[in-house]
Amino acid sequence: MRRAAAARTFAASVAIAVGLGCSSAPTATPAAAPCAGLVPPQLVASGTVPLPPTYVSARLASDVLEEIVVETDGSVKQTRLITAAVPLLAPFAQVSLEKSRYTAATIDGHPVAVRGSATVSVGIRPLPPKEREYDTLRAFVSGNSRESLWQLAGSVDRLTFVAHVGSEIASGAAIVAVAPGGGERTLLTIPGSPTRPLEVRETVKTGRLFESAGDYRLDLRAGSRTLATTTVTIAAGFESAIVNACEPIPAPGPNKTGPGK
Repeated sequence: MRRAAAARTFAASVAIAVGLGCSSAPTATPAAAPCAGLVPPQLVASGTVPLPPTYVSARLASDVLEEIVVETDGSVKQTRLITAAVPLLAPFAQVSLEKSRYTAATIDGHPVAVRGSATVSVGIRPLPPKEREYDTLRAFVSGNSRESLWQLAGSVDRLTFVAHVGSEIASGAAIVAVAPGGGERTLLTIPGSPTRPLEVRETVKTGRLFESAGDYRLDLRAGSRTLATTTVTIAAGFESAIVNACEPIPAPGPNKTGPGK
């Protein structure tokens, strides 16, 4: 990052009263510390992705924020674009991540796949997205049992949300969970605020929402608009776990990958 404010924003960002048979609103609790016991993945080899000569001549550059899954073998096979200062450069960031290699994340010494956000710098002087022009949502499990840290079915009873809201939400916003079967439940209501961007960090009790295994989509919504989304995987067993990272994942930058050179 070239600007301190943008760096703080991305560090906070690789940030719900209907359905599923629950009539009472969940209880918000103070945010928990990052997941103790999870050793995050570390970048060991950056994917090199040179830009086309016309892009280099035009001095195109961008910071690209992606949501990725680092597998237990250190590879990146799942990527999802969150935002980019120059969207034209997003595909180069995706390829750079797919060509990069990481050490595997571990829990108690056991490798585990990890989902999290990663900021890739493409070009010589990458520009970060303007704070007021993007929205992000991260979620991770803040439980203190071994099973909840692995996000196993029946063990997760709370989530910590970290959101960066750049859009106007004068009428408020909400974080909504969408279960694998399609049922929805509001997990956190965010009051309307004139402040932009708005930083949200809150731990919320979820009860038995995550009792069953599957991929649960989490949406940051304002009225009929979905501002940002992420996924929490609840696994049937340790071997199929994908754990949400508590902090952004290291990503290749211009001095390592060489795009734009």
